[in-house]
Amino acid sequence: MSQFKYASIPAGNFAKFNHAGPLYLLSKTINQIYKKIIPGSLLDIDFNRLLIHYERYDSKFNWNNQNSIIEIYVPLQN
Repeated sequence: MSQFKYASIPAGNFAKFNHAGPLYLLSKTINQIYKKIIPGSLLDIDFNRLLIHYERYDSKFNWNNQNSIIEIYVPLQN
């Protein structure tokens, strides 16, 4: 049995942010997105969303490498 579960993410509009750097610094990027970038922007965030955000890990992700990239998607109002 697989340890992964599959879920469908509803279509919609998302603001995309990139975390660049090691995985252990991801929480700093997320804090900056929610505490500085979003409040200081004109983004129309869906505050009643079921999904806070999702992170996309692909071939650009490389654990603790300085060049690692993780994409972070925050739902917007449709």
